[in-house]
Amino acid sequence: MEIMSRIKDYRINSINLYVETTFGEYLSFADQIIKNNELQRKRVKTSKSVYSLLKDDLKKGCVMPPLVLAVTKTDVIDADEIDEEELLEYIKENTDDVLILDGLQRTYTLLDARSEMEKAGKKKMQQFLGYSLRLEIYVEINRFGVLYRMLTLNTGQTPMSLRHQLEMLYSDMLDTEIEGVILIPDNEGKADPDEGEFVFKNAVEGFNSYMGRNE
Repeated sequence: MEIMSRIKDYRINSINLYVETTFGEYLSFADQIIKNNELQRKRVKTSKSVYSLLKDDLKKGCVMPPLVLAVTKTDVIDADEIDEEELLEYIKENTDDVLILDGLQRTYTLLDARSEMEKAGKKKMQQFLGYSLRLEIYVEINRFGVLYRMLTLNTGQTPMSLRHQLEMLYSDMLDTEIEGVILIPDNEGKADPDEGEFVFKNAVEGFNSYMGRNE
């Protein structure tokens, strides 16, 4: 682990550490902390969800958004003054008091990926454990701070609609002719179907209807 920066969170009177580590280092204590936070959501079934795709990506070394953890012991250290080496030692010695504020499902997925990589051979397993991972770790954070940060970190949990996903996936096809078809943005005016032009939004709506079997 390496602390890249530390920032004071004045709202909850805590120190936020930005840490770079590896899959292996995080997984060395991930099993211990996944059940520490009774306020977290239950595990999401991954068979047909985006987490199945994430698992495959993790095995290839993808970069995830930082997982957010908290060491819930308070009044133990002076986080403003303690040096980085002592901070890291403090975190490693207190994994029983570490909570996952944001990233429980990703942690489960990382654990699943490790289980599958154990069957792929020692070389591939070592490569997997060496992939980089980023963490945000709050130290000297009380229960109010834990609840408040969990609330603010999980405001974006609503799944993205299929239509939104399609718009993002195919946005690079705008104004590009594909087999005689040109998709144009709404703001370019009315499309001319006789010229092979179709409004991108309408095309996405049509494809979405086709995929959902809902005319």
